[in-house]
Amino acid sequence: MLKKTILCILTCILTIALMCTISYQWVFANNNLIKNHSFEDVEGDALRFWETWVWGEGPGGVEFTVEKDNPRSGQNCAAIYNLEERGSRYIQKVEVEPDSQYKFSAWIRTENVGEGRIGANISVVGNTIYSQDIKGTTHQWEYVELYIKTMEEVDSVELILALGGYDRLGADENLNTGKAFFDDVALEKVDSIPEGARVVVVEKDAPKSSEEDVQSGPEKRDTEGKYTWIWLLVSWSVLLSVFIYYVKTGKVKFKR
Repeated sequence: MLKKTILCILTCILTIALMCTISYQWVFANNNLIKNHSFEDVEGDALRFWETWVWGEGPGGVEFTVEKDNPRSGQNCAAIYNLEERGSRYIQKVEVEPDSQYKFSAWIRTENVGEGRIGANISVVGNTIYSQDIKGTTHQWEYVELYIKTMEEVDSVELILALGGYDRLGADENLNTGKAFFDDVALEKVDSIPEGARVVVVEKDAPKSSEEDVQSGPEKRDTEGKYTWIWLLVSWSVLLSVFIYYVKTGKVKFKR
């Protein structure tokens, strides 16, 4: 009797844990406006839905990679490695609503990023305001956020994951070296912006990134919600396997 009770309790715990995982994946995927936010959708060495951009003299000097070592979640994280002083970015254009407010967030860790320049950060194309920047070498993932307020007729924003900065006047003091990792990036619509938060105001005539400077990623395809369904299938498969095991071993019996 005691053994049967313990098995029932373990089954309940497993069921609750799996359902919580499913619920989290479902809510996060549906509220998050960024595609491939955990960098699991890869073609070759490139991330789908993300483009890359570099500011700085001379070819080379930067590596954009997909890393499997110590991601915050899932199997991958995105990385920028500035071997020379550069302002390097991942960029994604996201559809938004006018006259609305959003929270843009990411988790970042760094290796040997210069202390005297702009470090790893998130920002929006056409604006000089950026989140807290992460420098040096961090042994844990650091959370950063930036709020966005869209004005009339604004229907999209270009989001940036950056290492170093970019100055339209050509100031090189914003460039940096080192390696930055990004994971679990999110853009969520919010009802209000906290007092004292860093806010980017996006207007209709805000300048966009130069098409000549943007290195296009692979052809885009809509895989929104794909990994949510994978989690769902895996979770129900585990539950079904447990149920079949109990039935076959006689630990669960049906009355006729």
